[in-house]
Amino acid sequence: MKRKSKFAITLLALTALVSIINNDKKTKKE
Repeated sequence: MKRKSKFAITLLALTALVSIINNDKKTKKE
């Protein structure tokens, strides 16, 4: 059961990281 929550947290962290990277790329282009 703990593994499931850990996986969910990791997935959220990865999604947030990707969003930050995408935003950074957009800012650099402009």
